[in-house]
Amino acid sequence: MASYYSDKQLDTLKKRVFRGLELATRQKGSVMTEIAQVAFSAYSLVRRFNIEGDIEDLLVAVRNLKGCKGNKYFINFAHNLYHWMEQNFADLPEYRMKEAGNKQLEVKVREEIKRLEKERQMQLSLAKKQRAEREREYTRTKRKQAAAKRAKKAQQRRTREERIVRERFDRLHPFKVTHKIRLKPKKEQEAYLDRCIQVNHFSYNWAIDQWQLSRARDERVFADELLKRFNEIKYTEFPELQEVTFFAVSTAFRNFRRAINKFFRSIENGERPTPPRLKEADDKCGSVFYVANWLDKAISDNNPDQPDSPKNPKRPYLRFPGIGYIKMTEPLRFSGRISSVTVKRESDGHWYACIRVNINRDEWISKHNKALLRTPPVGIDLGVKNYATMSNGIVIENPCIYKRSLKRKKALNRKISRCQHPRDEVEVAKGVQKSNNFRKASMRYARFLSRQAHRRNDFMHKVTSALAYNNRNVAVETLNVEQMKRQHRLSGYLADIMPYKFRKVLGQKMSMMKGNLVEADKTFESTNTCSVCGYINQQKLALKERTFVCEHCGHTADRDLNAAINLKKLVGLGEPEYKPAEPRPFLRILQRNGIKAHVIETGSQ
Repeated sequence: MASYYSDKQLDTLKKRVFRGLELATRQKGSVMTEIAQVAFSAYSLVRRFNIEGDIEDLLVAVRNLKGCKGNKYFINFAHNLYHWMEQNFADLPEYRMKEAGNKQLEVKVREEIKRLEKERQMQLSLAKKQRAEREREYTRTKRKQAAAKRAKKAQQRRTREERIVRERFDRLHPFKVTHKIRLKPKKEQEAYLDRCIQVNHFSYNWAIDQWQLSRARDERVFADELLKRFNEIKYTEFPELQEVTFFAVSTAFRNFRRAINKFFRSIENGERPTPPRLKEADDKCGSVFYVANWLDKAISDNNPDQPDSPKNPKRPYLRFPGIGYIKMTEPLRFSGRISSVTVKRESDGHWYACIRVNINRDEWISKHNKALLRTPPVGIDLGVKNYATMSNGIVIENPCIYKRSLKRKKALNRKISRCQHPRDEVEVAKGVQKSNNFRKASMRYARFLSRQAHRRNDFMHKVTSALAYNNRNVAVETLNVEQMKRQHRLSGYLADIMPYKFRKVLGQKMSMMKGNLVEADKTFESTNTCSVCGYINQQKLALKERTFVCEHCGHTADRDLNAAINLKKLVGLGEPEYKPAEPRPFLRILQRNGIKAHVIETGSQ
């Protein structure tokens, strides 16, 4: 085939086209002219001979010139060049294509180069301004970051100093006491607290559902993982949670963590496991626990939300996140650092604040009885007939709260049973609902139980405070409550004694007064052991037998007094010799607190 170029020239032209396209990315003005000349030669060759095959790559190179890779100056230049060649060389004779095209192309290329150079200079100037602006912005950002870093370090330093001050305060005030005070919220505040309880129950039930599903799939899940998962979806799937403080959710997962820990602990100890149960929809009882990091700001004599509120130290206000200050029925008894506050609603429908305060021993003594008799070591035997029998002959009578209120309790239960409410799944399926009378009767019964619990706690705290203040060494017995509960007639009376709580509270108060509490083991035979000769009777005493008779020496004594003297011997060894203490001063202290007590004959001590 005849060709306008020889084979060698075609190869050279081909190489120049590819080399020109590669050099186009180097942004040199001379390269643009070379590309234009090579592209024009290739275009002329293709138009003169309708060539296909060998020289097809030249046509591809010309077409690629329109979309070559580089900055936008080369793209615009290639685009204009391509269309200019199509418009100016389509109708020229074949023999004049090369010469005429070269002259007109040279002028066009020079104009295009000047225009592109001018645009390039403008772009460079704009880029320089943008670079200077970015440098200024970078400097401002660096300054802001440095300032934020300094502020963070200062905050960390203040937090560290506050922590050191708090730890030093806690070392000087090692005792933590909780003061329970009733609150009187307004209607809006009570509605907000009610929503907090509902959110608390909802979060708790959600955690239990997820935990049960994980256990069904044999997966192990922790409370912290569930809390993290719940925080990711709570505002998207449950937007109503934004209406209350986040302490409502944190309290729910705190209670859930304690419930599952108790469940696995019972399994490890070989006891009957009790898995956590769901909260019922109509359950009104609940609590919200929050940490009082603002120290003394948690309680104020007046309401800062109301500028005209007068100061009243007898009825201060408690600060609660989300609703401001709530009126308290009495002031806080102790002065110290408030570590946490728990606001809860009990079954009687009343709101209470359990304020935890760090105090020292002097603060505790200043708020209680000043008389410190410090009698010799005593043993205390707890019982059903008498609340406590001491080894020095003092008998604290049982208030018999359960027995005296039994008739009232039965009447309230009969009232509840006569009201309409679903008693089984069949009635629930039939659509039987709880009546208003049932709700009223249930509320009366709940208030009755709450009053009984408050009376028991008040009596127990009075007795333990008197014992801790007037005795240096005390020994108490450890009753097998689980076995005693199996006897139907005793299970109700054990509620008045509260053996475990009695030992726990007495131990805390004894530690505050630098006393010593010894708890006898469950297997210690305090009742069947003779307090004189130490002989253990083989035949155990029945509950109705109130007198102990030794089978060895014939010693006769009151059953509870004999047990109390045996308990006293657990702490009497190694003690200096004391003269028999006069029980009347301690007896007057008990009677001053409204506790009925009397003295019996102790014989030889």
